[in-house]
Amino acid sequence: MGFSSPYHFSSSQTRLIWLERLTALFALVLLWCSWPLWWGGTSFPMIPLLPGLSSIPLWIDRALLIGLILALAGWILLPASYSHRRIFNFAIPLLFLLLAILDQHRIQTWSYQFSLMGILLGCRQQGVPSNSEQIGYSADRALKLLQILIASIYIYSALSKLDLHFISGGGFFLSEGLMQALGIDTTLWSDEKRKIVTSLLPLYELTVGITLLFKRFRRIALVGSILLHLALLLTLGPWGLHHSDGVLIWNLYFIVQNLVLFSFSLPAISMDATEAAIEPSSNSVAFSPRKSLGYLTFVFAIAPSLGGVGVLRSLDWLGSVHLATGTISHTGRDIRRRTHPRGN
Repeated sequence: MGFSSPYHFSSSQTRLIWLERLTALFALVLLWCSWPLWWGGTSFPMIPLLPGLSSIPLWIDRALLIGLILALAGWILLPASYSHRRIFNFAIPLLFLLLAILDQHRIQTWSYQFSLMGILLGCRQQGVPSNSEQIGYSADRALKLLQILIASIYIYSALSKLDLHFISGGGFFLSEGLMQALGIDTTLWSDEKRKIVTSLLPLYELTVGITLLFKRFRRIALVGSILLHLALLLTLGPWGLHHSDGVLIWNLYFIVQNLVLFSFSLPAISMDATEAAIEPSSNSVAFSPRKSLGYLTFVFAIAPSLGGVGVLRSLDWLGSVHLATGTISHTGRDIRRRTHPRGN
């Protein structure tokens, strides 16, 4: 797009910088909503992901959290032209990983998603490289990879719910919550009718995910995704099932994220001329570590949606982002109800 309007993206680079800042902002809000989980030192036990880490001092855990908060703040506040801003793209996933290793309850769907996005964003070209190893893929390519990643989340989430366990069991909880929020009485509904209504939810989600992959249908798919998350906010919010704050904020983030990734226009962000102009061609460098890291992260991220094989299949528990069930374990009020601060 051109510069004819101050309310349009000037480039894919600008769009991605907005995405970085909004993602960091929502990450800070989600950390705040589930603060006892991250701060530690409560009666709720910390269970390390690896053996032998139970004796790690609490101050180290909290230092990592403070580092994460500072990195997220830097992602928001530092100008796009700042040469070392890319460090945060890799520091944030690393800090999330270290915090999860110290307490596996912190393996949250949103932190996992934000970490993958941070790496994909960090592997794009943002300035003039000093050597071939620093060359990444273009901002346009990064945008396409992120669009496919988000579509794959919808697809995997929908496919994981297209079974009798969801349609005949857990899905009733969601469909009845939606009907309750809409003021529809389901008391006299037959089991068959409940199954039909419940099965429509993952089918709709699957349709959204598939149509987001095609530019021709993307505008309709964008509207469909927004309606999906508005319905989830209605279902899981105070008008429906009174779910935790973290789930509601994460669904709100998906609305904002999709508007930035798939269509919405925002003010341009000023950048150095060299940074704004550079868009490396796909033939500029056949191989670079940064590009390779980005593509490997992308393949790892979407593998569950493709069925997965071997070790990737065993990691489905990390990638299973269940949008419709709103599963974010131990967040918000759930943690606050079960934790009581204790001294250091």
